[in-house]
Amino acid sequence: MIKKVLLVLGSLVLLLIAGGYLLPQEVRVERSVQIEQTPERIFSILNNMQRFNEWSPWHDLDPDTRYEFFGPEQGPGAGMRWHSDKPEVGSGAQIITTSQPFSRVELELDFGPEGKATAAYVIRPVEGGAQVSWIMHSRFGNNPAERYIGLVLDDLVGPDFEKGLKQLKELAEGRR
Repeated sequence: MIKKVLLVLGSLVLLLIAGGYLLPQEVRVERSVQIEQTPERIFSILNNMQRFNEWSPWHDLDPDTRYEFFGPEQGPGAGMRWHSDKPEVGSGAQIITTSQPFSRVELELDFGPEGKATAAYVIRPVEGGAQVSWIMHSRFGNNPAERYIGLVLDDLVGPDFEKGLKQLKELAEGRR
């Protein structure tokens, strides 16, 4: 009887591991908002790492988070490290890698043991302002456990992106 239970459990574990390899290696999370402001104004906020906490969805979660800014104030090389004891904020770093005036800011994200990702803010002119998209791209490689996390990443991060974009909109439009 014990052998049969162990065989079933072992088979389930192997099935879960094998199933993990069938899941996508890459996941993209994207949210957008329309802001009644010029692309230039929005870009000036997004391209300046020291302004991130003015609209960040995570800043208010832990007032005791420690921040360290490095590199230039804006553009490629501008970066920020943070450390929080609260798991929903965690610790990590982000750095601007590419800055295309008034249209795009790309970042590298490092969440320590939780992994790395890339992100981008894309600004597109529209009538009455601009559409801003916040995009995160994660690669899980050959780690089946991380690929399972990829299944729920949109549900985990998407609401934070929505909150951050709402706060960015309020800031850019002068209501925050």
